[in-house]
Amino acid sequence: MARIYMAISIFVILVSIVAAGTVFFKVEYFAVYGNSHYTAEEIIRATGIAYDDNLFLMDKFRIIDKMMSEMIFLESVEIRRVLPGTLKITVSEVQIAGAIESNGEYWLCDQNGRLLEKQSTPPSNTTLIVGVTLDKPAAAKLIATEEREKQQPLLALLPALFESGLSSGVTKISLEKIYELTIWYGEGFEILLGKSDSLLDKCRRLSLLLPQLQSEGRTAARIDASGSSIHVLP
Repeated sequence: MARIYMAISIFVILVSIVAAGTVFFKVEYFAVYGNSHYTAEEIIRATGIAYDDNLFLMDKFRIIDKMMSEMIFLESVEIRRVLPGTLKITVSEVQIAGAIESNGEYWLCDQNGRLLEKQSTPPSNTTLIVGVTLDKPAAAKLIATEEREKQQPLLALLPALFESGLSSGVTKISLEKIYELTIWYGEGFEILLGKSDSLLDKCRRLSLLLPQLQSEGRTAARIDASGSSIHVLP
């Protein structure tokens, strides 16, 4: 008999805990961090969570999977419960590597060559990529070019610029001539990279040279980085 009473008591306690959680731990506030491309309202809406929803009855991992599949600019999502009633959503967004000009449109892409979004006008403060025509572009698709010989150089250059730290200063990339891959950096540095071999090494050496030139007060120069050494052209 004592065991029966004990089992009933445990059951009542568990039911009380669940009931208390259902009644008291409801979503009263949303706190969104790390967003720039998406507004806080868009992030909250994408969760599918509403005010007064229970904090403990939601499936965080299902919600995160849903957000990642629907919001292409998201790189990661973290959802945390902050008692008594706050849902904290922290996101990180992909960095835009450039805007590819193709057939009068501009496709944003990330450093891995994934297409993100189509725009009708060139975006500001974004590296402009010219000299290629995209082949059947679509969001979330990897860059494919009609001129197949230009695809590999572009896919190799984008991560090289990020890894070397040059990406934030590059204003334009030209693949007009496949053996004369050219980038523009800062206000007026025109840099000939030549062929697509050893791009990461070339970019790393440029990341040392360009700050040196800028420290000397130079804001423009033509630089030949196509060979085994870098030359500032007269």
